[in-house]
Amino acid sequence: HRKTPGRPRRVWERVHRAEHDHPGEHRSLARALVSLVAGRPDAAADAEAAGRAWGERAARRSGSPPTAEGGAVAELARVLGEHGFEPLVDGLDVTMRRCPFADLARESPAVVCGIHRGLVEGVLEEASLTLTVRDLQVFPRPGVCVLHLGRHEGAGAPD
Repeated sequence: HRKTPGRPRRVWERVHRAEHDHPGEHRSLARALVSLVAGRPDAAADAEAAGRAWGERAARRSGSPPTAEGGAVAELARVLGEHGFEPLVDGLDVTMRRCPFADLARESPAVVCGIHRGLVEGVLEEASLTLTVRDLQVFPRPGVCVLHLGRHEGAGAPD
């Protein structure tokens, strides 16, 4: 209530930021889900299918798919970078210098690495008609995985 003439003054109050999830909570959830999937008979195939769906969604979010092979590799690097893999591209080889779930990958490589391989395949399915995963080297060096991409059989040279 004002006792003097004029506009009421503006009063600002600090609003507390919304609480964010603690990274350890995500690790606990991931560990629980990996252990659930790892006990299934088709764990590797199921993990790869889940990763493929994840990769397709991630590639679709970027808008129009690249038309050239180099654009597909760049799109793959973008998605991997967004998810913490720190990719380094050298032609059709992609070195993932960091695994965001390295501890889980060492415990259950069929599941975790299967999800990551599926992620890559999903991105490539959305972004390229010619590229596929030829090989995934899991931890040839500590904490580093290397993707070797190749062309589908019958696919010609890039545009």
